[in-house]
Amino acid sequence: MKIRRETNLFVRGPCKIKVLSGEVRAQGLNLRGEISLDEGQTMTLYTPSEAQLEMEGCETLTFPDLGWEELASQVISTGGKVVVVGPTDSGKTYFATTLSNLSKDSLILDADVGQNSSFLPTFVSLELRRNGSRELKGLKFFGDITPSSNPRLHVEQVVSMARGNCIVDTDGWLRGFSALRHKLELLESLNPDHVLVFDERLSDFLRPLLGSRVKLVRRSPLNLSRGAKQRRGHRAKAYSSYFSQAKLRVVHSQYLLGHHLGQGLYNAWGEVISIKEEDVCHKWIQGIERTLVGVIKGGEVVGAGILLSVDGEEVRVFTPVDDLDSLILGRVYLDEEWKEGRTLIQRCNPLG
Repeated sequence: MKIRRETNLFVRGPCKIKVLSGEVRAQGLNLRGEISLDEGQTMTLYTPSEAQLEMEGCETLTFPDLGWEELASQVISTGGKVVVVGPTDSGKTYFATTLSNLSKDSLILDADVGQNSSFLPTFVSLELRRNGSRELKGLKFFGDITPSSNPRLHVEQVVSMARGNCIVDTDGWLRGFSALRHKLELLESLNPDHVLVFDERLSDFLRPLLGSRVKLVRRSPLNLSRGAKQRRGHRAKAYSSYFSQAKLRVVHSQYLLGHHLGQGLYNAWGEVISIKEEDVCHKWIQGIERTLVGVIKGGEVVGAGILLSVDGEEVRVFTPVDDLDSLILGRVYLDEEWKEGRTLIQRCNPLG
């Protein structure tokens, strides 16, 4: 298959790709040898010069150059803090990875708690990428798959981790006043050198506020939306992979729920809560079993766990982390197929 120069080739697996001649790039890196894509996996290839490819079983579509590599090269050459903003499935993560690959030595701050590609959904992560290697440098446990549940906490966690010349890959929550306010607070707090926006209306709105720092990124003409069902399946796959080597651990209930009062009741730092519906409680945690938790060691978030059971002063948790001090309760639970449900904290009537 012959590809013209300065062409984008969208490829969907399952398939095999082999570069026979010419230069072919993906996310800023030159492709060499043979590459395999799994079913549903996609890749966009760019040809700076005419190229010849051998392809087996691939679904393909070509479209003109969008100028992504040129823009990424310009941004990286000036350095500084970069924030990538846009709707869900607009290409933010793909572009952030291109920036990272072109810089050769970068910090990626993955603020997308819905699809975190550096660690797990529900987390904010900081990762050092250097010459093809990846090293996790920090974690914050947000505990939900959307920042809309606690926008201020999300902003605080992202800002606390942003340092140096990092690339911040944000979430796709953009619809409505609360979403816009969240993005404005995030940008104001981060004070980035570059704001790369995958939405023309948002770019027009931000430019009077942030000036030349705002740059509009041309979106792919393809409909790459995976839909809610596919995104949920992607998250389930990530959870399943992470917990494949997990083991049972036991910690004291005081590090998660506070002081044990008896019969499923706990004094959670001044407020009575129950892990089952009781008239004597102030609050009732519904769906606590299999709730996703953040795992703490030495005051730092070091991984994730699944809460299996709470029995008196013992909390049993399933986690690949060998050594832990305490846990942070999340807002979602995972069923047997690794799909999320909502962990609810509801009020109930206190006795008397």
